This record gives sequence, C-alpha cells and structure tokens, in this order.
Amino acid sequence: MKIPKASWLLLVVFVLLFSCQASVSAMENGAYTKPIKGKNSIAVLEKVMIGGTEQWITIRGEDQNNPILLYLHGGPGHAEMNSNPRFSLLEKRFVVVNWDQRNSGKSFSPNKKKEDLHVEQYLSDTHEMVEMLKKRFKREKMYLMGHSWGSLLGMLEVKKNPQSFYAYIGVGQYVDVTKGDKIGYDYTLAKAKAEGNQQAVQELQAIGAPPYDSLSTFLRFRKWIVPMGGVFYSPTYIQDVMIPDIQKATEYTEEEKKNYETAEVMLITALLPELPKYNLLEMIDQVDVPVYYMMGRYDHNTPYELVDQFYNKLKAPHKELIWFDKSGHAPNYEEEEKFAQVLNEHIFSQTFTITNPR
Repeated sequence: MKIPKASWLLLVVFVLLFSCQASVSAMENGAYTKPIKGKNSIAVLEKVMIGGTEQWITIRGEDQNNPILLYLHGGPGHAEMNSNPRFSLLEKRFVVVNWDQRNSGKSFSPNKKKEDLHVEQYLSDTHEMVEMLKKRFKREKMYLMGHSWGSLLGMLEVKKNPQSFYAYIGVGQYVDVTKGDKIGYDYTLAKAKAEGNQQAVQELQAIGAPPYDSLSTFLRFRKWIVPMGGVFYSPTYIQDVMIPDIQKATEYTEEEKKNYETAEVMLITALLPELPKYNLLEMIDQVDVPVYYMMGRYDHNTPYELVDQFYNKLKAPHKELIWFDKSGHAPNYEEEEKFAQVLNEHIFSQTFTITNPR
C-alpha cells in the first residue's frame, strides 16, 4: 500500500511521539544524549537486549539515587527520544528511562519479521524492560508512565505485576480503540460542518464512521482530526513542536530520522488490526497500585469521555483524574511545566518515601 508523504507526517502524530562523561562514550555514528551536570548525574544512550532483539534507551537524571521512571511512548511506533529535552524538569526528581520500543525510532530494523510485531510481544518486552531496570539499579519498585498506545501496555503491566510499582501515570490514556475512533470521528465531522469545511465533510461522509478495514481509509479520517482541533490544543503543534523536536534530536542519526516514518507505518500496519481486542473497560476493573490519569480537555484522540468512564469504574488503592485545560492528547508536552510540577511534587509526595525499598 503506497501512502502519501503528507499522510505519513500526520500518522507520526495521530496513531495515535553513568555520568556525564559516559554519555559521550555512548555516541554511535554521531548520535548521543546531552550530558547532565552533577557528580551523581546520569545521561546515557545505550543499546539493550530485550525480547531477544536490540532496542535503545536513554537513561537521564540529576541524581542516580532518585526513583526510576520508565516512559512508554505512543503510537504504535511513535518513538519519543526526540522529546528528551521536554523531560528535563522530570530529571530533577526521577531517573527517566525513555525507551524506543521494538522496531520504533532508534530500535528500527527493516528486516524485522511481521510475526514478531504483535501486542503480546510488546507486553512481554515491557515486563522484561521493567525487570532489567530493577536489577540494574537494584530497586524493588519504580514508576511507570504510558502515553496513548504506551498507556495500553502500562495498564496491563501494572495490572499483572503491581508489586513492581510505586504508581502508574496514564497520559492520553488508551481505553477502547473502537469506541474512541467513533467518538473522534463524530467530533471531527460535527466540527467540520460547524466550520463550513465542505471538503472535510465530503471526505468524512464518503468513508463513513470507523472501524476501517484499510490503513489508507484510516488515514483519510485521521488527516482531518488535527485541523479540527481534536488532538492538540495548539493548531500549529506539529510545525512548532513535533517536527523540530525530531529534526534537532541528538539521539538519532540522520539515517534514523529518515527511517522514523517508515518504522511507524510498519508498526501501525502490523498492530492496528489487533487493538480492538484490547478493551480496558472489559479487561480491567481493579489494579493494586495508585493510578493517576493526566488528560487534556481537548483530547478527542483517546477521548476524555472514555477515560472518565474507565476512571469511575476502576478500583485502586488511590486514583486521580487530573485535567489540563490547555492541552489535547499530549499534556506532558503542551503544558510541560504544569505536568512536571504535578508529577514531581504531588504524585511523588503521595507515593514515594525514602524508607521504601530501593
């Protein structure tokens, strides 16, 4: 299936993103992660073996003794090492591990077999990554944060292995892709009609409501949700933030930047057909860890209505639904200072004490 270049760019958005000296030694083909000042800081870019395949992570923090925060990026395939500068405030309180998942971003391999690209493999990779980090840093617990697709992996991991976590943070929380896409479609069509955008109305009515049986049809729907304000609070978020972040990322070589979209298209094609089977409203009614959902008021990509429904149903030792009034699907980037303050102060103070096992 041939996908127009412009649609690839939209796909990047939707489908919905040691010490200081050691960071230099981790350089490969000119790629590196920028150093962090401090005697006990850590800033490394390195390759690890997860699930029998080479995958890349950055580990960044001002103090290696701080608790670990593993970040699960969105997509599938929307690697987010390029967003490391936007995690700088979190690096003051946590050791942030940003992982380019199997065949995403820096972990991309054009020869990867399609049978290795399925949801259960990503769930297995997530658990293996958690266990590897616990062993490496000699910790019994850590924090887990998932964004969009990553929040599906995150919720299923904390459900199965609550003993490993101080808390779970869901950003743009995945709930039910089938209902979510239908809500997003209805919103986009209604907004197009209200704005008198006849081209959008005609194209959306021509393909009809989800679910869709081809990637090209799915992309025809998705290309309108950003201009209709259904994903980001800022209408220029892609141009102002996402594209420059990828272009400026020191963690990626020029070749890896060129392959970024190819990797995401491959994973969307492989994994999207599986996602309707993972309806969290039916799969999870209780978790044994504190849960925090960070949601933008303008998120129609993983619609806030479904997150609210899931939140009200979920039983947990502690739970909070935290709203961001000037964000859509990415409050961690659209309101990064407020996001970091909530995580660094509010969530940290409620869930971590120095007497907990490290």
